[in-house]
Amino acid sequence: MSESSKAVFLSYASQDAEAAKRIADALRSAGVEVWFDQSELRGGDAWDAMIRKRIKECALFVPIITPNTNARAEGYFRLEWKLAVDRSHLMADDAPFLFPIVIGDVADATARVPDKFRDVQWTRLRLDETPAELAARVARLLSGVSGVGGALRPDSSKPSGHKAPPTGHPGRWQWWMIFPILGMIVGLKFAAVPLWRSFRGPAPKPVVTAQAPDHVSEARQLAQKAAAMSVDKYSSTADDYAAAEGLLKRALELEQNDAEIWAISSMLHTNIRTRGFDHNRARREWARRDAERAVKLDPNSQNALFALGRAQRDTDPVTAEATFQKLLSVNPQNADAMGQLAWLYDGDGRVEEAIKLYDRVLTLDPADAPLNQYVRFLLFFHYSRFAEAEQAIRRSVEMEPSANSCAGLVMLLLTAKGDAEESARVLATVPAAFRNEPRIVWVEAMAQLCRRDPEAVLRTLQRLQSDYIQDNWFAGPKAYFAGLAHAMAGRAEAARVAWQSALAIVDTRLKETPDNPTLHLCRGQLLAWLGQTDEARREARLLDEMRAGRPTRSWFDSIALIHAAVGDADKAMPLLEQLMSADNSTNVGWPLTRALLRFDPRWDKLRADSRFQKLCAEPAPSTESDSSFAKATEDWSGKSSLPDQKSVAVLAFANLSDDKANEYFSDGISEELLNVLAKIPNLKVSARTSAFYFKGKEVPVPEIAKQLGVAYVVEGSVRKAGDKVRITAQLIKAADGFHVWSDTFTRDLKDIFAVQDEIAGLIARQLQLKLGEGGARVAVDPALYELLLQARALTLRESNEDWRQAIALYRRALERESRLALAWAEMARTYVQLGRFGGMPTPLAMREARPAAQRALELEPDLASGLVALGWVQRTADWDWRGARRSFQRALELAPGNSSIMGDLAVFYFNTGRVAEAKTLARQAVERDPLNARAQASLGFILNLNGDWEQALAPLEQAVALAPAIEEVRSHKARALSILGRQDEAAAAAEQEPNEAYRLAARAFLMGRPDQAAASNRALSEFIAKYGDDMPGYVANIYAIRGEVDPAFVWLERAYGRRDAAVVWVKTNANCRSLHSDPRWPGFLRKVGLADDQLN
Repeated sequence: MSESSKAVFLSYASQDAEAAKRIADALRSAGVEVWFDQSELRGGDAWDAMIRKRIKECALFVPIITPNTNARAEGYFRLEWKLAVDRSHLMADDAPFLFPIVIGDVADATARVPDKFRDVQWTRLRLDETPAELAARVARLLSGVSGVGGALRPDSSKPSGHKAPPTGHPGRWQWWMIFPILGMIVGLKFAAVPLWRSFRGPAPKPVVTAQAPDHVSEARQLAQKAAAMSVDKYSSTADDYAAAEGLLKRALELEQNDAEIWAISSMLHTNIRTRGFDHNRARREWARRDAERAVKLDPNSQNALFALGRAQRDTDPVTAEATFQKLLSVNPQNADAMGQLAWLYDGDGRVEEAIKLYDRVLTLDPADAPLNQYVRFLLFFHYSRFAEAEQAIRRSVEMEPSANSCAGLVMLLLTAKGDAEESARVLATVPAAFRNEPRIVWVEAMAQLCRRDPEAVLRTLQRLQSDYIQDNWFAGPKAYFAGLAHAMAGRAEAARVAWQSALAIVDTRLKETPDNPTLHLCRGQLLAWLGQTDEARREARLLDEMRAGRPTRSWFDSIALIHAAVGDADKAMPLLEQLMSADNSTNVGWPLTRALLRFDPRWDKLRADSRFQKLCAEPAPSTESDSSFAKATEDWSGKSSLPDQKSVAVLAFANLSDDKANEYFSDGISEELLNVLAKIPNLKVSARTSAFYFKGKEVPVPEIAKQLGVAYVVEGSVRKAGDKVRITAQLIKAADGFHVWSDTFTRDLKDIFAVQDEIAGLIARQLQLKLGEGGARVAVDPALYELLLQARALTLRESNEDWRQAIALYRRALERESRLALAWAEMARTYVQLGRFGGMPTPLAMREARPAAQRALELEPDLASGLVALGWVQRTADWDWRGARRSFQRALELAPGNSSIMGDLAVFYFNTGRVAEAKTLARQAVERDPLNARAQASLGFILNLNGDWEQALAPLEQAVALAPAIEEVRSHKARALSILGRQDEAAAAAEQEPNEAYRLAARAFLMGRPDQAAASNRALSEFIAKYGDDMPGYVANIYAIRGEVDPAFVWLERAYGRRDAAVVWVKTNANCRSLHSDPRWPGFLRKVGLADDQLN
């Protein structure tokens, strides 16, 4: 498909792909460009960003409305529709943009479409019309339509405000009329799309530009075309810029008074220079001149202001910052200006501020995520933060590979790891369009030199037509590298010829720019390799004088290269040692690393020097620093948090499928892989909730691993299309953030379990572990598997409505296969959750959960999830304490690392008086799953109800921090604070409780000060009126903590009669201590079965 912007965007449900293709083919037969894709395994973040970009840029948006779209309440096409409607709000009312097509029996009144669609005329497509007929009609009608503006609108005779539905009546629009209209719209496209934006963000507010003669539209169209192929195209090449400059020249010949054209001209000059296509210093002046002219013509133009700031950035950063701040004061959401400010902050050493701005840009401008990730990579790379740099550049490459991103990844691999082999694999995947780009060619040649493969270097250089490489990372003759390759191959004469040729080219260029330090640095190396050492040393001295003796930050422009070429270690080593001493608080451009010193042949003449050998050697670990680190990272339990080297976390795999609704599938694959890894002996696997906490967050892998306490992290992506699935997985070492292993697997969906085992086995092998023995994996029913994954995803969302939907899906799965033990068990657990957290009456929920749990265990007696579900039924509904204990304990034996089961058993132990064991297990659950809000809350509840109020505050606050919408936790916090005498904080916590019932209960608990009594009593009365029937145990708690014993027992008896779940907490509940001395207390405990002798 063409890389140019498409004229028409077809939006359709996946079930309507065939019909959409028929429309696309017909449009194309009429010579209309169409955005329509059927590549099944494309998609993901890059595709999502491209879709958004195309909707922002298309000339016409064509939603295809069918019974399929009407039947689907959710779908990616609905997001496309919303984006199109959002864009239409920025357009004039008579501007043609939305053009709905209806296929099939969809009634106007019941069509599930945005209201904005009803403001325009619909067309109905007959299913029997063929592309050939369409093309014929287009040929007949292309010259028959004279206008487009009002043709897409409803009947203009209708009263204002009336939305005219499409009728399809004779004399009204028919669907084939779209083609002649599209032909005209395509011609107007470049005048309609928004102006270029270097870092594309939210559309700027419209501005009034200087008026121009009639031919301005033609000039603007040419300028827009120039911008589209250059400054507004992330993957643009030098050829693109050359063509764009020609178009812009023609535009300026037509129009001299259009601010937007001058702004584009300024950006073109800036980008040609900064991209390294032309280092002519006049470009900088031309960029500033044209931007100033644009601002003079239209002081309010955001594009002109941006171009001016960009022209100022590299020579006057203070003024540039003021310009970008001015632009942000006009449009605070301008991602362009934010990106440029981040760049300025980066150069000024304000790294963390820059990172925050770049993260904001990623959020505001997802369409340009590949570019923005590349820019983030540069920031991290410049500061030697290689783990974060690798994370950013790999995402950029995955989204949209370009010459910049692919070369960036290779340079990172060479610099940080010295991994020339993986560099070669990356270069083999570079898209054909970029294979001959100078940056790719010289970077590939550099990687091959590091691999000591001179013949490959020479083959690579042949792809470059020019004899001179002009790039920001390297500028010099092609023969510079050719000579190194010949010398490496032992062909001294060929090397001499190449270097002499290179020297002649450099000397010619120096006549034009005699004070160019890059050329002098290259000349010094060439002279040294040609044996002219005195001349080479003179170049080194000249270069030092030109720089006034100031050392360079980066090795690639350091005089050390000349000294190394001469073989003068005494002069080279101090410079190299200085470059190597820079830490990650210093922007060094291109960092010098041990890997580069070890592999780059340009340092070969220094290798015999002991100082160089010491510089290349890995430093021995410092016992003192290791000890300090261990001490500094001790956790609250007093144990060292240094991770076990046999520990791993599986992060949520990215969903790269075309349908974003498939996210449940990628999450499910990740969780299944986690479960397989958890069965490997001696491997510690982080719990799912904590590992998935980082989903969608821009957190570096080392930081994730630190928070989870693991040595390795597994991340990847899943792309599903039909009955095929492609899984990419990487194993990353947390200490340095580098990829230990990665691979891609494309399989039939029915073999999904087998590929999960395969991936787990490969990961185990990397960690020198063995995959545990398991039963043979059988082929899976793909439809059944998807139902289970969808249900599981809903179960994990922790809302009552999601849980109800999950149960419905489990039932559908069981209709397909009634002997599926896992479905029975998960359905039972979901009913338990509904009963525990207010989704349905507890007795009813337990009645539904019981037979499902029993059926699961009939089919698979040692199924942990089935045992957990049964344990909750036995505890909550039956008060069968011994039976519940056996179920929970057996479940934990079967899944010893499962933090959820640890938490379940901890609650049970607390209910039955085994408080010390309960605390220990609850803390272990938190250690195992530190970012699980429920685990933190359970620990907080146990400590709070045991009277450990001070200790309870930390996990309760952590639970709120992890899940701000979590219910009941703030109520417990308010109670603890009130008992501790911190009444103002307690009152604030109570008011922050999102659930009304728990909020009223918290208010009723607040009796710490005399002035709180009246409000507390009002809250208690309101709580009883609204929730007393459903939550009598809570009322008993409130009276008990107040010391009102008689009403407390009255409400306890009501709770007993209703089998209220709160009853099971009474034995160890500190709120009930006022009842312990009452003679009724022992009898009540015995009636519930919680007397000590009943529990043994």
